[in-house]
Amino acid sequence: MLNQFWLHPRVDALRAAGDERPLRTLLVREFPIVITVETLLGLALLFVAPFLHGSARNQAYQAEVAEHSSIALDELPKLAPKEADASTWLWGTGETIAVIAVMIVGYWVSGAVARRRTAAATAAAAPASSPGDLIQA
Repeated sequence: MLNQFWLHPRVDALRAAGDERPLRTLLVREFPIVITVETLLGLALLFVAPFLHGSARNQAYQAEVAEHSSIALDELPKLAPKEADASTWLWGTGETIAVIAVMIVGYWVSGAVARRRTAAATAAAAPASSPGDLIQA
């Protein structure tokens, strides 16, 4: 939404002002902070996601076992490592498709809202002419 409501109108204004640089060059030169923040967020996601696999599962399991047992904490059983099977791939693919669909719908909706807002602002800024104006005479 930040891109739709803040970045795209500024890029459109630069294009209307005659800036013909390629989009990649335009974005890097005119909006370096936005590009840097989005790159860092993407990299953070890529670096953090692998560490989220599995540890919480065992911690939750061991906490549940510890609640109902008198076993020493060092001897608590652990869950077996997860093994990928067909359902893992099906659920993962389904979740990925759902995320992509939500992103596409969000992009489409925010684009439609931005276009309506731009059209309303353009219509409000256009001078209204009346039949008696000299321009129409």
